[in-house]
Amino acid sequence: CTMNLGTIRQMAKKHLLGITYYRVHLAYFIFLCFVGSLIIWGLERNSHVEASYTDCLFTSITATVSCGLITLDTQELRVGTQVVCWILIILGNNIVVSLYSVLYRRWKLNQSIKLLEKNNERVPSHIRKEVDVATFLLIFLP
Repeated sequence: CTMNLGTIRQMAKKHLLGITYYRVHLAYFIFLCFVGSLIIWGLERNSHVEASYTDCLFTSITATVSCGLITLDTQELRVGTQVVCWILIILGNNIVVSLYSVLYRRWKLNQSIKLLEKNNERVPSHIRKEVDVATFLLIFLP
């Protein structure tokens, strides 16, 4: 079996660049931690607390995953930093993370239904039921 450059490029595009739930989940946490650390570092840079970027990154990550570890004295942090940590705790909460997974799944199912309807194919009943369950969870659980 010979592989040319076009085949390798197609395989890489399919497997490495495709959007999956895992990649969206991972990108969400990385983005949230990075932005939170930059905000915390910017707020604490000119205060009396000696906070290196590494400390701010650690604080941001622990707030996002709600593990409770912190390298800085919380009482000496500015109110803005404490508010940012509180927002990171909320955005990293299991309910919020589960909400965007339901939204993503619902979007993907709606895309497949539109594709089937565009090709004048019958939409299987189990797909419609999954969209209905996702809609129910989205409306009634939060």
